[in-house]
Amino acid sequence: MNLENNGDIVDFLDFFCHNFTVQQEPRRHFCFVMELLGHSVFKLLMRYSPKINPLKSIPIPVVKQITKSMLSAIMNLHKCGYMHTDVKPENLALQYFLPEISDSLEYSAPELIFG
Repeated sequence: MNLENNGDIVDFLDFFCHNFTVQQEPRRHFCFVMELLGHSVFKLLMRYSPKINPLKSIPIPVVKQITKSMLSAIMNLHKCGYMHTDVKPENLALQYFLPEISDSLEYSAPELIFG
């Protein structure tokens, strides 16, 4: 199984390393370049939050498509021997209302980013 050209997983384009020092200790920060996507499932959930919009809910077909795409992406990762350890609405990016598995640095813990 190959992850390339899989519509449910964010495309990995490139990476680079940034070397720096913190309190006289050398550090290395790896930066990953991925395709630019739209909003996350988290933002969609907030848009339809009962506190914000009590009369609307996410349409059932959209929920079904998000769930199907998420499970398909996780299944494809597992078939290739990979595991995503942080599946949450913030890491499900929407592209035309179809989620893709990602791992947004915007929501990552500092120890995951800086080691």
